Amino acid sequence: MATAQLAAGGRLDGFEILERIGYGAFSDVYLARNPAGREVVLKCPHEVMLGDSGAFARFCREMMIADRLDHPGIQRSLDTHASRSRPYMVMEYVPGRALRKILWEGGGPLTVERAVDVACQLAAAISYAHGRGVIHRDLKPENMLLETSGRLAQSRTLASRCWRVPGASHTDGSARRWKPRTTWLQS
Repeated sequence: MATAQLAAGGRLDGFEILERIGYGAFSDVYLARNPAGREVVLKCPHEVMLGDSGAFARFCREMMIADRLDHPGIQRSLDTHASRSRPYMVMEYVPGRALRKILWEGGGPLTVERAVDVACQLAAAISYAHGRGVIHRDLKPENMLLETSGRLAQSRTLASRCWRVPGASHTDGSARRWKPRTTWLQS
């Protein structure tokens, strides 16, 4: 099934597709309902990416990383890795809006109090991930979801890099291979 064929009302395995809520260079993101009636997010890599062994390996690595992270500031994986018709990730649905959209539609910057709150939540989530050997590599307002309650949740992207995961049989990446904008993480 091509990602482009997923439309509202359609089905992907046991999930009912409600709407496409995002897209990127590697994948499309859909709001869906699981068989139990819970709203979830499905991240479906583009078909062309599935034919690229390097891109598919990155997607599989992202799934492995997602399973190891459980923090309120990071969008949770709900994946059971059940048999499926095509590769995709199942993640928590975070009802809210991207920080970028809030800034654009809000007509300006956040209040100092709100900005400090968001920064503290982001720092806690980053610290948690770094403590588990994971860097996001694509932190930007588009990838930060704010719930109406004020909770911040970083969305997952294929830019995640795992340099060490407890229990993993290999490492991935090194400081010399990081993009220059992430080298500050070395200190």
